[in-house]
Amino acid sequence: INPGDGESGTGMKRFSLELLCFKPNYIYRFRTSGVDPDPLIKIGTRSNESIIEGKKGLYFHHDTGFYRYSGGYPVEISRPISDFVDAIPFSQYESIVGWNDSDHIYWSVGNVSITEPKETKTWKNVVLRYTESSEVWTIYSYAQDIRRGMTYTRGSTLSRLIGTDHGVIATLNSGTTDFGEPIACRIRTPWYEWEGFANRKLIEELLAICEK
Repeated sequence: INPGDGESGTGMKRFSLELLCFKPNYIYRFRTSGVDPDPLIKIGTRSNESIIEGKKGLYFHHDTGFYRYSGGYPVEISRPISDFVDAIPFSQYESIVGWNDSDHIYWSVGNVSITEPKETKTWKNVVLRYTESSEVWTIYSYAQDIRRGMTYTRGSTLSRLIGTDHGVIATLNSGTTDFGEPIACRIRTPWYEWEGFANRKLIEELLAICEK
């Protein structure tokens, strides 16, 4: 398919009445009448495993972010988490893995180092989750690198299973530990002025309410 563009094929995926042929920076659409003669869509992917079909379209990773294709030209959806997307090392682009469930698209992107005001924080085994219904992003850091994800039918129930690079199979979002390690959470708030206190105040309890 258009060998003159200088790139090799990286993936193929059927969507609606089209067969999409991916290259790192191009998508060619094959229909019954033929294939796009020129690279009309100049966004592609380096990882075939990042291409996931959801309820609202076909999702995939490109060097510039995460995109949704629903016909026409792909739309970038990852601007709200651009700091994480930009921090993904180029060497990990080809190994990004995606999967989905009823309302979410997940991508396992490996270790990511984020520069914060006072330090550079390394998030290990990062999974980026996009909620299709609300267009909200959630960022997870797991004890092990997730290499596959799927929905498994246990007769009367559905389970979300994941596999790690150590050959471990586990149920996603189940239990109170992360492969035996404690589950931690981070929250960032605005600055608060505590009247009547000199330098320190012990916060006994914290309640967080989040909307999008």
